[in-house]
Amino acid sequence: MSSNTAPMPVLEARNLGKSYIMYPTETRRHFALVTGKQGDAPSHCALKDLDLDLYPGECLGIVGRNGAGKSTLLQLICGTLQPTTGTVQVNGRISPLLELASGFSPDFTGRDNVFQKAAILGLTRKQTEERFDKIAEFADIGDFLDRPVRIYSSGMLARLAFAVSIHVDADILVLDEILAVGDAAFQRKCHARIAQLRSEGTAILLVSHSTGAITSACSRAILIDNGQCLLSADPKTVVSWYHRLLDASPADESTVRQEILQASTQPDDHPVPSTPSTPQAAQPSNPTPPQSTPTAQFNPNMVSKSINEWDRRGATIEHVRIEDNDGRRVNMLVRHQSYEMVYEVLFERSVSYARFGMLIRNTEGLDVFGCCSNPPAEGVGPVASGQRFTVRFRFRAALAQSAYFCCAGVLGPACGNEHSEEIYLHRIFDATVFRIQASRTPMTAGYADLSEHPQDDPYGQSLVSIEHTTQTPTKQPSNP
Repeated sequence: MSSNTAPMPVLEARNLGKSYIMYPTETRRHFALVTGKQGDAPSHCALKDLDLDLYPGECLGIVGRNGAGKSTLLQLICGTLQPTTGTVQVNGRISPLLELASGFSPDFTGRDNVFQKAAILGLTRKQTEERFDKIAEFADIGDFLDRPVRIYSSGMLARLAFAVSIHVDADILVLDEILAVGDAAFQRKCHARIAQLRSEGTAILLVSHSTGAITSACSRAILIDNGQCLLSADPKTVVSWYHRLLDASPADESTVRQEILQASTQPDDHPVPSTPSTPQAAQPSNPTPPQSTPTAQFNPNMVSKSINEWDRRGATIEHVRIEDNDGRRVNMLVRHQSYEMVYEVLFERSVSYARFGMLIRNTEGLDVFGCCSNPPAEGVGPVASGQRFTVRFRFRAALAQSAYFCCAGVLGPACGNEHSEEIYLHRIFDATVFRIQASRTPMTAGYADLSEHPQDDPYGQSLVSIEHTTQTPTKQPSNP
């Protein structure tokens, strides 16, 4: 008898849906509860007709805009909500981590809460005692373990909650934005533990607005919007379409949704979305690279929504943008091609010198690259009031597929002369945003792409050199 049978899912959801009745007043709601009559009150569909399978060792990412239905789906899976339609079958123990303080009593110590939360997740006191030292070691909160959790920071709560959840021998671990909390070391620790759990057969459901976390941790992902699952595919494909949906204007949203739904109906195809200005047919995930080189484009709907501007102290930065080699404004860049970050500076007072700077950050706020025009206390000058400068920083887009934000700054002496303290005359964070387009080079990972690509090989066919040899290795001489 063959042993190559398909594994049984640890989670099966069929035609899953959840609707809420929107009563106009509390009186109407109480009347409905007493009489069982809804009347003409409208309903809101938070989730509809969703099918889902999750297998042992799989990490499934769930992405979608705020209000898309992600948290509703997790609550239905964990049993804290009952579905309006459809069924959910969990074949094993589930460990949910939907909110940091869920299962914690604020006046209990961390130690007491470990036992309480572990009991909620199905462990006996003896089982918790056997695991307690490992839980405490992973949480690494020191003496705070014996203090009330009401005095914990969000990072400490995350440490303790995550530590308990990953030590209950669950078949399914459900994480809702938990990896976005805590310092960098803790986040890295969580990712490493997730990889270990997956290798041991634990299935993981991960909801995160960090697309980097989805692409790095997950083996598959789904895109939910308006309560509907639009696409289930590999994480990079889903993230690409998710970005396309985020960048769409309200007038284009319906068209983009239809494109995604059409792509999802094509079996074994994982299309990479195009920009709104140049829609393209869906392509398989591993096609033969096209002969023509992709081009940078400009999407007017993609704008920075996190601009933070410092006070002006004698200068004003204007018109921050990215340009290609032909001077065209672009924000959809092609990996490994060269571009310029450009901005203009108008000086409102005279200074003996001025320095100009730029900084590129990723969506998590990590500084990816930055540089300045001159060393400290040196620069362009003297500069007279009313003068305008155009500043250009040339860079190569050797970055992973994601969105990035550009910051601009101009520095000069506080009192106008070179002997006074240097200050920012003006600075703008997240002044503009650009995105690295999806490419056909899935071999690289991380924030930056440090691989050396020939200019005529944008798809990385020469990224790796492999030489096959049949020569028998020569025996190394022994040391005399």
